[in-house]
Amino acid sequence: MARADRPRESLNRPADNPVWWGRCAIAMVWLALFFRCGGAALIALALDGSAASAARLDHALQLAGPRSPLSGFVHAAAALALLRWIYVTNRNAHALGSGLRLTPAGSVAWFFVPVASWFKPYQGLADVWRITMLPEAPAGVAAPRQLRWLWGLWLGYRCCETIALHMHRGGWVPPFVIGAFFEINVLAIVTGALFSLLATRVIARLSARQREALAARSDAVFPSNDFTA
Repeated sequence: MARADRPRESLNRPADNPVWWGRCAIAMVWLALFFRCGGAALIALALDGSAASAARLDHALQLAGPRSPLSGFVHAAAALALLRWIYVTNRNAHALGSGLRLTPAGSVAWFFVPVASWFKPYQGLADVWRITMLPEAPAGVAAPRQLRWLWGLWLGYRCCETIALHMHRGGWVPPFVIGAFFEINVLAIVTGALFSLLATRVIARLSARQREALAARSDAVFPSNDFTA
């Protein structure tokens, strides 16, 4: 029996609720951005040219640098929340219609495949969008411009993070690239802020629409504490 054809009790769970997971993903994305801003501020304060500057920079990098344990934990938590939302929305999209190119597990797994991670996850998101917006005729729905911009900003942020990680190799930043390292961090913050703003809009809209589509398809009623569009 298809998920959307099950009794409402089987769908009345957070595990199936895209809105609940969407709220988690949005919160963690902004938390990661605020943490990155704090790390950049610490690095900026350390770069004052004084004799103690090197020691303060080393302390800032250990606390909030790209390779610090705390930074890794915050960004991993944000990534897990986003990936869980992607998994849930893909699984629900399979209940609403057919024609998706990726399975729920594949929509997550492709993020970890070299080269393919640059385009395969976007295909999955585009399919989920189309089926969610019009389950009866998804082929007639085009992926919106904001989804393409969101993916472009994600790739840009990913490039900045990769460069920063390479500069911070070995747990320290060579003196001759400290200025460039700070600029890359600023660029990552700007890109991350734009990504967070657009992700908030896309996640909220897609989650709310999918909840409505599931309710119409299976007469499911989600918990009363859900996010409302």
